[in-house]
Amino acid sequence: MRGQHISPRGKITFSVHGKEPVRFFNLCRMGGLMLMDVCEEEGCYFCALYLEDFRKIRPLCRKAHVHIHICKKEGVPFLVHAMQARMVFFVGVVLAACTLWLCYQFIWDIRIEGNSYYSTQTILRRMREQDVYCGKLKSSIDAKALAAALRETCPQLSWVSVEKEGTVLNVSVKEALFEDEEGAETEEETSSLYADKEGLVLSVVARAGIPKVQAGDYIYPGELLVDGEIPILDDGGTVVGYQYCQADADIILASAYSYYDELKLDYRKKIYAGKKIKGLWLRLGENNLSLHEQDREPQTEWETDFCQWRLSDAFLLPVSHGLIWEKEYTYVNAKYSNTQAKMILNAHFSDFFEHLEKKVMQITSNNVKIQMTGQSAIAFGTIEAEEKTGMSMPTQKSGEIIERNTQTE
Repeated sequence: MRGQHISPRGKITFSVHGKEPVRFFNLCRMGGLMLMDVCEEEGCYFCALYLEDFRKIRPLCRKAHVHIHICKKEGVPFLVHAMQARMVFFVGVVLAACTLWLCYQFIWDIRIEGNSYYSTQTILRRMREQDVYCGKLKSSIDAKALAAALRETCPQLSWVSVEKEGTVLNVSVKEALFEDEEGAETEEETSSLYADKEGLVLSVVARAGIPKVQAGDYIYPGELLVDGEIPILDDGGTVVGYQYCQADADIILASAYSYYDELKLDYRKKIYAGKKIKGLWLRLGENNLSLHEQDREPQTEWETDFCQWRLSDAFLLPVSHGLIWEKEYTYVNAKYSNTQAKMILNAHFSDFFEHLEKKVMQITSNNVKIQMTGQSAIAFGTIEAEEKTGMSMPTQKSGEIIERNTQTE
């Protein structure tokens, strides 16, 4: 089967009708016009001419008293002519493809995973110091060099991986919170436990070291609880040396937390007019383009939301759009009722209580109450809890070390 061929010169297929079609063919031959694909179907002749030859047949048609009817046009000249009407569309497609290709060459989002000790903003600042930021050309970013620089500038990062995916720079880190190994071993071998809060000791279970407190003692912050220095006695009870260990114990403490929260009953309340003025804004890279009047009145609030354009999760574009809501308000003098004040204070206390529950082992009593005065509402009282105490600190050595161990004999 012959493949379809598009003539670069342009080709027109037409039919010939009239009294003397044969004379028309002879005139074309005498005029040097090359007829192609000549055939006859049901008394009608069909043939084809190149575009430049077709433009010369009008005098020949009049001389032979024939009429022609164009059946088909093919070739590059006719294709270009048909595309001219859609030229804007094709140009737009080409420009859009070029724009997407250009955007693909830059980083438009940086995602950081695995960090807890270092905040995301801290790592982004360290990357900015290495000249890596949103809008940076991808080809100019050396992933291995950036990972090495982050490990050097952030000592707590034990592992860093930098990967370029589409227009996103993925940074995965692992943190190792440790001190110098030799110093850590020395500190662990010679540590004692000290109180970090005030309270009544409920129980002491020592696994290593000598307890210095017992159940029923009242302790204060900084007081020695378990000593990591163990004296060595001879048969006569004389101290002949010391053995050191890492003090370890479970010390349960009954502690009390004071709580105080005051709420003024008189306040200024915002009354919104209910009128919202919507606007639209665009962001191109680091530049904002607002399509909304930005003359802000003294008593107005603006609310905005935005959405970054993307072709996929890994192909973000440097374009964001959003809406702006402007709300007008006025201030009026108002006063909380007793019920409203109690609800607000209870909400504040619930947040405090929830945070405290995560810190202690058990809350044994809650003595917080709310008192109403003429000008304010006050929540005050104490919360009693049971919790562990004991912070490890280096042992204060008082003699020569004759033996090291991590556990009492």
